[in-house]
Amino acid sequence: MGFLNKLIGKGTEETDWLQLESEDAVEEVFAASGARVQLILKHSESCAVSFFAKQNLDSVPLVEWSEMDRSMVEVVRFRPISQYIAKKTSVRHESPQVLVIANGEVLFYTSHSEVNKVNIQQAYEKAIALL
Repeated sequence: MGFLNKLIGKGTEETDWLQLESEDAVEEVFAASGARVQLILKHSESCAVSFFAKQNLDSVPLVEWSEMDRSMVEVVRFRPISQYIAKKTSVRHESPQVLVIANGEVLFYTSHSEVNKVNIQQAYEKAIALL
């Protein structure tokens, strides 16, 4: 559990994020992007900006982004996976960072304080139109 979760007493149960812990899992996300929009969050348990960005995304009910799967890589624990994503996408690694993927292509990415539900909603709507 991250220090901020301890501070505010937030539990760790997360059922809506697929944890990316291998290169094969990343490849599965890209393969699935032909049928459904995919979001990858690069997240650090020890970073306040990352904590609040994730909280902001968690505040969106799954039904609102019903055609998008959410995946996350914890960048400290799974640094090689985060680096693999950066190399695969040619998007320089930052944290927090989100990538919105459709049809095997990164349609949108942003980092730091720009990781928020407003920006993701706009990218989601554009991606849905492409599928």
